[in-house]
Amino acid sequence: MRNTPPHRSALLLVGIILLWLASCTASSNRKLQSDLQKTLQVSADGTVLHLSAITQFKWEKVFIFGPYTSRRAIEQALGFHWASPVVKEIESSDSFELLIFVRNGRVVQYARVQRRSADWDISDQNGFTPSESSFLVRRPSAGDGITLKRVGSFKG
Repeated sequence: MRNTPPHRSALLLVGIILLWLASCTASSNRKLQSDLQKTLQVSADGTVLHLSAITQFKWEKVFIFGPYTSRRAIEQALGFHWASPVVKEIESSDSFELLIFVRNGRVVQYARVQRRSADWDISDQNGFTPSESSFLVRRPSAGDGITLKRVGSFKG
């Protein structure tokens, strides 16, 4: 039986741990981003968009952040530190809004929504449960901008 040098075993263990940690971190959900973009493109004025109906993963709350939102404001709303490069991106960008989905006190998914697709009007409240994540699509007759305004609760 061949002995494996201790440094190789240690490197293998570190590699396994790093892979495991990478799999535990939230990632940008490209399918969700794509589904949102497509849904918004075909949504008529007055349509209600239910985020809970288009997400295919479990979450407890969604937080929506507009352009130039600071890391501090994001972490204050979430209630915990979240080290993701997308937080730095949104601090200095006006091209997208950020949807962050949380479950059990951690980010499980996030999605960038291009502002050319929609602007989210959530007023001063943030952090919506699946039953509170219904948004009315407002498409002005002139122009191509969409505004999404939160409406009451939705069960389903």
